[in-house]
Amino acid sequence: MNKFLDKASLTTGWIKTALVSVFSIWMIAVLFGTLNDENLNPWGLTAALIKLGLLLAIVVLIVFKTRLWELIKSKQKILIIALVTAAVAWQLIVVLNASTSIGWDVWSVHTSLSDSKLATLYLSENPNNTFLFFFQYLILKTFNLSHTWLNVNFINLICLDLSLIINVFFSVVVKKKRS
Repeated sequence: MNKFLDKASLTTGWIKTALVSVFSIWMIAVLFGTLNDENLNPWGLTAALIKLGLLLAIVVLIVFKTRLWELIKSKQKILIIALVTAAVAWQLIVVLNASTSIGWDVWSVHTSLSDSKLATLYLSENPNNTFLFFFQYLILKTFNLSHTWLNVNFINLICLDLSLIINVFFSVVVKKKRS
């Protein structure tokens, strides 16, 4: 009976294998469903995304089935610095080339930054966005920036990257305390 319970463990046994398998199949089905959605595929992006996914799968297989994984582990810090630099560069390229006005709450917060009457009305109806409004307002006023979509997107990008850095820092701190 003990052997059966050991094999039925959620951390090592057949139940874990079954759960991971079902979850993986489910995620693959969701991925393919998303790739076939007409909203995601206005210009025929599905074929490109599937090719990119297959290329990524091939790269992962090559990395894990060859000695390349050992090389990556030995040069881990250099690789992390290179990947973080590439990610930040990619974010900057996207923000510089894709900053445009959008509707709903984002538009309302952005427009409220320059129109105090709209700000009062909007924030009284949507108090959940008060912190976002005043944070962006404070940053724009502190650095004497205009309230363009590009500036607001840069504020959001900096906040996103800072939150990532803080999360990584505290993860390292927690890991060291556990060790």
